[in-house]
Amino acid sequence: MEANLFHTIIKGEFNKESENKSTFYIAYVPVARFLIRRIKVEKREKGFSLIELMVVIAVIAVLVSLAIPTFIVTLNWTKQNTCRGNLRTIDGAIQTYYTNNDTYPSDLEHLVSSGYLKENPEEPFGGQYELNASGSTAVCSKGHTY
Repeated sequence: MEANLFHTIIKGEFNKESENKSTFYIAYVPVARFLIRRIKVEKREKGFSLIELMVVIAVIAVLVSLAIPTFIVTLNWTKQNTCRGNLRTIDGAIQTYYTNNDTYPSDLEHLVSSGYLKENPEEPFGGQYELNASGSTAVCSKGHTY
């Protein structure tokens, strides 16, 4: 038999109360289209609907909007503590230098070249540590002191 767009023949098996199996043919196009649509609908039921996906995305967006400010505050707090730790190290090197030489260093590079610091510490806020006018304490670019 020849199949075209208007006459479709579907071969299937019909089970009558599990006893007799017989073959039947459907030559009616709208019924065949209904069966094909039914199969497609069943396949779609296995996935998520658009509304379900949008609800999940909205929940994730709310959680992220709550987490970002906390992350920023924690990051700033960590930078301040790192800065204070570096200032303590610099202050210890300044006091050791003063004890050995009876004068304060002129700058941080002098502490590094004299061996009191291994290297010039990197400031977490992006600036540089400076010594005050007398050289007795170090200050960061944000104004933190030890």
